[in-house]
Amino acid sequence: MPCSKTPLPLAEMPLGVSHTLDSVTVVDGPRRRLSELGLRPGARLTVLRRTAGGGRIVSVDGSRIALDAQITHQLTGYAREATA
Repeated sequence: MPCSKTPLPLAEMPLGVSHTLDSVTVVDGPRRRLSELGLRPGARLTVLRRTAGGGRIVSVDGSRIALDAQITHQLTGYAREATA
């Protein structure tokens, strides 16, 4: 269940917090590849690390995916509520 009211770019998501991907505003080729990797609207992801170049390493469906800084500004999502 999403708990934040406005979507955040992946570049601004805090580390270690589960998010639901809301939108992917990337052009066709990279968009298709991101979808193949599980990064599509509705996907659950967690930002694991920030990279030196401004990118992020995220966890999606049990896989770790490295994303460059440009892509992280084109993916938005909502923080998920913590479950007890």
